[in-house]
Amino acid sequence: MASRSRPGVRSLLLALVLLAPAGCASSPPPAASPPAAGAAAGRGDVGKVSECRALVRLVNAGVQRADSRLARTSDPSDELRATASAVEELADEIERLPLKQPQLVRLAGDYKSMARALASGTRELAGAVGKGDPEERARAKETIQAAVAQEPPIVDQINVFCSGSPGPDPEVPAPAEPDPTDVERHET
Repeated sequence: MASRSRPGVRSLLLALVLLAPAGCASSPPPAASPPAAGAAAGRGDVGKVSECRALVRLVNAGVQRADSRLARTSDPSDELRATASAVEELADEIERLPLKQPQLVRLAGDYKSMARALASGTRELAGAVGKGDPEERARAKETIQAAVAQEPPIVDQINVFCSGSPGPDPEVPAPAEPDPTDVERHET
């Protein structure tokens, strides 16, 4: 599923964790804003709108916090541990968020689980980098990549739910080209 460009949850993808052997660098994701109250509020879903705004703001602030902890030390292990702590803080904050919308509760739980797996893998990577163990490092990166792969669909689902749009159109197969041998010829 392609990532949406509409405002909403920013991505927590941490390229530094996946690519950087020593020093870490990352450019922050593009700015995002909470969903507008427009369509949903018009239908009386004020609770949904406020819950969506709270979750989106919380996740975006957590992403900014994780980004702010990058490249702050000369020790990549410390940097990775600080990033893992920021992601764990985000997961804890999501857990404490008082959500009532059942679908949003599920999506927030999915994001929280993904964040915890990412934080765990990042801590494993910090240990591997500190020890200089390339095999352990490769395993940690696999853990991180598996967690990160879960994020785009969760983000898309949150953004679709909070925007009130029906989401992407289901893929409709293109009509088959007519077989020229099946064409009947009629003479007039």
